[in-house]
Amino acid sequence: MTQDKDEKALAFLHRLNVAAERAGVDFRKNSRGRQQHVRQFVKNVSDDQLKLTLRGHRFRKVADLEYILKQRELYREDDSAIRAPQPREIQAGNVVRDRFDPKCQARVHVAQGDTVFCEARQGAPTTARSQIMDVGEGCFKL
Repeated sequence: MTQDKDEKALAFLHRLNVAAERAGVDFRKNSRGRQQHVRQFVKNVSDDQLKLTLRGHRFRKVADLEYILKQRELYREDDSAIRAPQPREIQAGNVVRDRFDPKCQARVHVAQGDTVFCEARQGAPTTARSQIMDVGEGCFKL
């Protein structure tokens, strides 16, 4: 019997206890049966850190192992609640989205070998063709 992917260690221990009781293994009163039962649990648990932690321990009761697993789950839940980053919902209202906002847009165009400077007024729709062809108000030649 192995631990499922999303199964917690304590739930796996309970499932292993039920299977051992059905098989007739006396792991609650018999010390040899308890040692084999705990060894089987440590061998089949999927968490490697938990394996290393439990490998060197001796348990007088299976309830001691259950207590350790319960405490471990409680600490993990507390740690995950503390470590979870809180999403930032508050945003400053005075933040400028686009830092560069020119007051006047100046463009340089070359028309038949002459350099033409043209100031485009803000908000006035202009196309590149009209800017190149027309040298009108706000534009001058060099």
